[in-house]
Amino acid sequence: RVRDEQKKSKSVGFETYLQPIYSYGAAALLVILARFEFGRTLTVIAWAALIIIYLVLGVQWRDRDFRFQSYIIALIAFARSWSTNVYMIGSFYGVSERIATTVPVLAAFFVAALICIFESQYFGVAARQPLKSRIAAFLVYLDVHARALFAVLASTLLTILVYYEVARNVITMAWAIEALTLLGLGFLVRERSFRLFGLGLLLVCLLKLVVIDLAGVEPLYRIFSWIVLGIILLMVSFGYTKYRHMMKHLF
Repeated sequence: RVRDEQKKSKSVGFETYLQPIYSYGAAALLVILARFEFGRTLTVIAWAALIIIYLVLGVQWRDRDFRFQSYIIALIAFARSWSTNVYMIGSFYGVSERIATTVPVLAAFFVAALICIFESQYFGVAARQPLKSRIAAFLVYLDVHARALFAVLASTLLTILVYYEVARNVITMAWAIEALTLLGLGFLVRERSFRLFGLGLLLVCLLKLVVIDLAGVEPLYRIFSWIVLGIILLMVSFGYTKYRHMMKHLF
């Protein structure tokens, strides 16, 4: 209502500040309510739902404040998942509590990234407007790079989850497979952030093999790690060589 009044130039004085107060106040209360209603374990699942809801509303209603709130909640959910949920060792209806609470957040990040990719024309409009503070500038920067933000959050959280969920002997192989998956997804949806993260993770795997696994991993697992990583590197090299004519368009 206040926003409509502003568009009609009917708001005066302090009324011009009411719209963001109402909007961000409601989002803050929902985040706090979810924390106390869903508890320490399940609160990230509720936050994951809020990420998608606010992002969809921001796109459908062309409301940058709703999109900004989605980014803020995403950062909070990521921090919470990393600091709390990936360390859980209990069971949730027969499923690992770590998996049950972290996977919904991962799904929300990936879905949000796809929304940003396929609805990219609705993001970054606020960058053309004057900025009143560093916080506003930061939020505008996130809006312009929303697809990269969600892609990096999703990829990073997945890497962390794999680290805590997979046995140490096969962590290198698991990361290599994850890197190949992210590269394939990056080519499929034409998102550079997924591809760069996948390449970076492959580099980490290679360094880990040389520096750590050569001395600290059992011979059988070490051999399998070298074989898996070698095959994946050959596949990546073949893919980039075969489709090098597309690189300038993809990057």
